[in-house]
Amino acid sequence: MDVTTTIRMLSTRVQKLEDEARTRGDGTVAAMYANAAQLFMLANGFIDRAVAMKPSVKSGLITNPSPFRVETKTSTVAKLLARTPQAWDDPWWNLDNVIDAFKNMLRDQAATPPPPSPKFSGRGIVICAGGWKYFPSLYVTVKMIRKVGCELPIQVWYLGDRGEFDPAMGDLLKGQAVEWIDADKAWRATPAMQIRQPGFTHGWMLKPFSAAFSPFAEVLCFDADSYPCYDPQRLLDHPEFVRTGALFTADINTFPVAKWRHFGFMNEECPAFESGQYLIDKSRNWDAIYLTCWINAFHDYVYKHIHGDKDTYLLAWTALGREFAQPAPVCDYHTHSIIQPDFDGNAFTVHRTQDKFRINVAPSGERVINKYYGLMNWPEPTLVRQIPHEVTAFKFFKELQAKLKKMGTPEVPLPSLTEEAPHAQAG
Repeated sequence: MDVTTTIRMLSTRVQKLEDEARTRGDGTVAAMYANAAQLFMLANGFIDRAVAMKPSVKSGLITNPSPFRVETKTSTVAKLLARTPQAWDDPWWNLDNVIDAFKNMLRDQAATPPPPSPKFSGRGIVICAGGWKYFPSLYVTVKMIRKVGCELPIQVWYLGDRGEFDPAMGDLLKGQAVEWIDADKAWRATPAMQIRQPGFTHGWMLKPFSAAFSPFAEVLCFDADSYPCYDPQRLLDHPEFVRTGALFTADINTFPVAKWRHFGFMNEECPAFESGQYLIDKSRNWDAIYLTCWINAFHDYVYKHIHGDKDTYLLAWTALGREFAQPAPVCDYHTHSIIQPDFDGNAFTVHRTQDKFRINVAPSGERVINKYYGLMNWPEPTLVRQIPHEVTAFKFFKELQAKLKKMGTPEVPLPSLTEEAPHAQAG
């Protein structure tokens, strides 16, 4: 038996043990098995990639060799980069000529006028959320948006080619003024979106594209697991947003000087972006959000140097010399969630990065694989009363579970809930 087959068998066995532990109500053991299963999946991915790159025994050919070499001309590298993303071997993204080629491409793109913007008007909210592993978070976020008094229209973007939408999701959020947008269909129907073939080849790409090509002029973007603590329209009227037309929140860490080497434009440390929530006036920043889309289309290079889409907005706004508002130079972090402050130091959003609301079985009976880019550090969603709106969020999750139970899905064990303290609701 080869190594790959063994790892797959172990992964299947561990997932079965996880299910048995959840059935017994032993959340701690279930979480241990869940993390082990994710490690097996990661290991199997690395092995698959290594096998794809090594010489074939039958043909003696390299299956997927990298076309990049130290001696390759920068102009040739640029042409190769413009192709469809590839799983090339070697750390090709760290070659000096590859770095120089991408910096030149980015500089040229920044100097090139973007295509005409689509028609947009008014204000609205965009959330990227596909599949059942993100739906519980989406449900809570949508309900919280309405709870805090925001009545703006909401678009939820998903990848239809990956089967990320289930009509049951629409039924569960009926009456919340939510419109569901298949990003893959939108991409095929919108030439301006087709920056690079064959389309959305990475989930993080979807975030800037949904912001750019939504019908709203002033767009508020939220991750599925990030909800506002008060009506977010208030920040659209803040003098700093009115002045700049863009608001980005800071991450815990900084964007180090060394990272600029891979992109150019600046050579100093600055706050890194945390893109779980941001606001853009596209009537003034169409070129900047379009350049952000362009950068994310080259994720096979870009994401090797930065974590997903979050700092691509920083790159685009910096490349164009554009100002933006930032309420604070660093965010707060509590237990499992990022708490973003507003300009007055009050909580603006709660971003549950390490403890997403989640279910184990979809209404269809299919097991939900709750594997995320970051490990969940708690066996089940964990209530922390010091986090704003925490009890309210869990009540919405319990409400969702009651609806799902009628569809035949088992409940996730929840802590006992009491009324939320007034000081925690403020915010």
